[in-house]
Amino acid sequence: MKNFENIVLNNLGEIIIYMSPDFRIEWCNQKALEYFGSSMDELKGKYCYEKWGLNDYCDTCPVQQVKNNREIASSVIEKPDGSYWKMKGIPDITEENE
Repeated sequence: MKNFENIVLNNLGEIIIYMSPDFRIEWCNQKALEYFGSSMDELKGKYCYEKWGLNDYCDTCPVQQVKNNREIASSVIEKPDGSYWKMKGIPDITEENE
């Protein structure tokens, strides 16, 4: 059963990916699944950089920046095929400040 948040996020025109603290994909909205041509089962548990065709995290990864300073970060990433990916990292901090 879908909750209200998932319904809203699935109907946005932007790709939304929720990752675990170790940067594994936990959840993607419908737009992300369409973009990657993958199902949730195929993406869940994969490292984010694997889906961008990278061997490791990029130097300007906004998700890495968020983990270090806990502020919203954005960056434009060049993928191996020469195309660009605009990314934004937004921290999800618990009540325990984790």
